[in-house]
Amino acid sequence: QIRSKGMVQYFAPFLSVSLHSMAEAFNTDADGIQREVAQLVGNGQLDAKIDSQRKILYVKHANQRQATYRKAMRVSQDFVDSTQALVLRMNL
Repeated sequence: QIRSKGMVQYFAPFLSVSLHSMAEAFNTDADGIQREVAQLVGNGQLDAKIDSQRKILYVKHANQRQATYRKAMRVSQDFVDSTQALVLRMNL
């Protein structure tokens, strides 16, 4: 479990990582690291896809624009709700 968390943290700052360099960092071979990464992807711990021919791990980016828009809408709705609650309390 510590090793899998280490792999997730190792991959976090990158858009893509060579499985060869990752294998070197984790003291194993490329096929072994590919199996381990495949398990992490399958378990949902790592949101990525593996190019098994080139031995490269790519991050799966969600649509950043859509995610930012949803977050802005959620924050604005929370603000509206809290403002309405404050106005209602003031009217009592």
